[in-house]
Amino acid sequence: MIDTELTWHQKVAALAVRLGRTPTLEELLDLNRTHRMSEAELRVQRDSFVRAQMGFGSDADEAAYRAALDAGDPREIELHEAASQLRMRHYDQAKGA
Repeated sequence: MIDTELTWHQKVAALAVRLGRTPTLEELLDLNRTHRMSEAELRVQRDSFVRAQMGFGSDADEAAYRAALDAGDPREIELHEAASQLRMRHYDQAKGA
């Protein structure tokens, strides 16, 4: 049976202690093959994904931001970044963060 009680960070920390050093990428990939995310980890991952999507906004918001970046328009870039931050703040407030 695969242990699902330990978080990924706990498993990596335990591996580092066992090895006496920072695990290599290959060792982390091996560890990942047996790791199953806990419900808590899944909730955090879902919340992070939703918050990031709030930052991007709609497809139109994202396209307008990309257009401002392509045009090198600092005023428009600043406006889109401020709008993104505001959307994420609203999300955080709704979540009670």
